[in-house]
Order: sequence, then C-alpha cells, then structure tokens
Amino acid sequence: MEQCACVERELDKVLQKFLTYGQHCERSLEELLHYVGQLRAELASAALQGTPLSAT
Repeated sequence: MEQCACVERELDKVLQKFLTYGQHCERSLEELLHYVGQLRAELASAALQGTPLSAT
C-alpha cells in the first residue's frame, strides 16, 4: 500500500509540473500575440502616414 501512495505522490508532482508548464506557455503566447498586435498596429499607422518602412 505504501508503494501505491508513493506512486500517487510522484504522479501529483508530474501533473503539477505539466500544469505549470502549460500556464507558462499560455502566458508566453499571450505576450507574443500582444507584441505582434502592437507591431501590426504600428505598421498600419506608418502605412497610413506614408512613412517609408526600412528593413531594420
């Protein structure tokens, strides 16, 4: 019975790590989407103003 309890504790640890990793990935993707949205708005604004775009 002790072995089952040990396995259950280890399983809980692994599940918690996956949950934490999933939350981290979700936050990172949200930040990336926000950044891309800002870049898109900046490019649209520059295009409306007729500002030439540079490669850098």
